[in-house]
Amino acid sequence: MFCTTERYKKFLPSNDVDPAESANSAVRPWASLLIRDFSLIWISSVLAATCVQIRNVSNLYQVYHLSGSSFQLGLTGFFQALPHVVFGLFAGVLADAFDRKKVILATHFLHLVPSLSLGFLTMTGTIQVWHIYLFSLMSSLIEVFSWPARSAIVPGLVPPSYLMNAITLTSMILQSSFLVGPAVAGMLIDHIGLAFAYFISASLFVPKTSGRQATRESSQYDRGHRIHLGAADYPVLVLAGLWRHLGRILPPHPAHLRQRRLPDGGDGLRDSLRRTGDGLAFRFSFRAHGW
Repeated sequence: MFCTTERYKKFLPSNDVDPAESANSAVRPWASLLIRDFSLIWISSVLAATCVQIRNVSNLYQVYHLSGSSFQLGLTGFFQALPHVVFGLFAGVLADAFDRKKVILATHFLHLVPSLSLGFLTMTGTIQVWHIYLFSLMSSLIEVFSWPARSAIVPGLVPPSYLMNAITLTSMILQSSFLVGPAVAGMLIDHIGLAFAYFISASLFVPKTSGRQATRESSQYDRGHRIHLGAADYPVLVLAGLWRHLGRILPPHPAHLRQRRLPDGGDGLRDSLRRTGDGLAFRFSFRAHGW
């Protein structure tokens, strides 16, 4: 089980409530957002997911606008997904090996490069399809290392009794971005054009980076309070990743895993196992087409 420390007591519903009793009490739906560090991470993740969706939709629209080719449009999605298949299995492990705060900050700054570059190339009229392929690949490569770190840092930001609530709110981010991001992208492209859609996407990374820097806690302080994966958990997580890629639905992390421990590492590994399903989905897709 996780250990409750003194610094968490101020986040409990009342200062008179015992931490052990609080673990068994009901937690309000948005309770985790009252915790400063978690709310900053959550808001920055919302902005990050929205930025990525705006840029991805802009990429798809622009490739078809430039080429008029359905095949080249499909290649855009291929380059967006390729890093998740190739590196997804290792990205979560790296999130456990390095300071997650530094990983998140580094990926936030790197995210500026594709958006600003595509915006500049579009504005000057020098954009070509291969530019979009290149920066789509780069953006997805950055993202594949960013999300495991953001997910793995959550257990260290909230008290144990709030963890399920925090995981639910975190899972909601990506789901909502698939709905909100493309709608925002469409309005931006229609009203201000592709170049400024890229620039706005880049500008949203600035407040989210500032929010992450404002968190007081390092991601290293929760070492030793890890998730232990039993033999039955591995196929569950792999199938979760497979289902995510086939149905475009990201299931929440299995709730029972929060009650298990591993001396060092595990949160990022959990995310990596789900990425294995990405590779299986690609393999099954190729076989279905006789490739």
